[in-house]
Amino acid sequence: MSEASSFPRLVSRPCTVETLLTATASATAHARGNLRIWVKSVAAPEHASPGSLTFVQSDAALARTTAASVVVTIASCLPPSSSQSDEPDRCWIVVPDPRRWFVTALQSLFPAPEPAISATAVIAASAQIGSGVSIGPYCVIGENTVIGDRTRLGSHVTIHGRCRIGAGCTIHDHTTIGVSGFAYHRDADDSWYGLPHLGIAIVGDRVDIGAHCVIVRGILYDTVIENGVKIGNLVNIGHNVIIGENCWITGGATVCGRVSIERDVQIAAGAAIRDKITIGEGARIGLGTVVTKDVPAGASLFGIPGQPLRTMGKIA
Repeated sequence: MSEASSFPRLVSRPCTVETLLTATASATAHARGNLRIWVKSVAAPEHASPGSLTFVQSDAALARTTAASVVVTIASCLPPSSSQSDEPDRCWIVVPDPRRWFVTALQSLFPAPEPAISATAVIAASAQIGSGVSIGPYCVIGENTVIGDRTRLGSHVTIHGRCRIGAGCTIHDHTTIGVSGFAYHRDADDSWYGLPHLGIAIVGDRVDIGAHCVIVRGILYDTVIENGVKIGNLVNIGHNVIIGENCWITGGATVCGRVSIERDVQIAAGAAIRDKITIGEGARIGLGTVVTKDVPAGASLFGIPGQPLRTMGKIA
């Protein structure tokens, strides 16, 4: 027998629709129906119940049949009702981008916990920790590390010495930043020599990094992740990699050493990027693709090895 669903999920701060609209402060939101309905839970439209808040991006039939009391959607999904008296138990919130507004509402209904530093975290005396930083259980923060304001670390996160993490970042459980990577030289006598990783890893502002990721420090220059980058779980970023602003790298991707990824690139789950190549601005790398050579700006690649695929849409 399957376990009962956890949805609808009760919210941390129940409130009326009117209060929620004030909290989200969206100039583009237009409400129709009963603004005094209480938002007590959230759920997908299929699992919603009276008192739930849900969103429907574009499916008019789903928007009109869901049991949710409050539906965030676009104007074309509304039923042909026009007055509050026609909908005493329903409120519609009409916005250009329902998903975006719903995410903002969730931040009000489920506020983040107050910042705290776990007593089990090991933090070097020379580390610089900004204001409002949260550091979870059993984290290790190395010598001369810098962590910017409002950044949150999950449990068992390791930030190695001298690495720099920007403001407003989220780094999830068991991720390691600034570890030495897999780089060796083989000499004429067939002996292996590990290359010292003398650089650091630099993470910009508003970067989200998933669980069980590895970000390798540079060898003779730094590994750099610029502002706004989003990285999924189980991603490996090699030494000396540079990732431009607002890139999106999903779970299980591997980026080998000395790769340059320009801004707004999207890399799907399980992709593998060979070393020493450049991926141009706005390029898209499809699910499981193996990239073996430079990728022009705006190109879309799919397959093994990666080949142009003009029909591939945005990954996110």
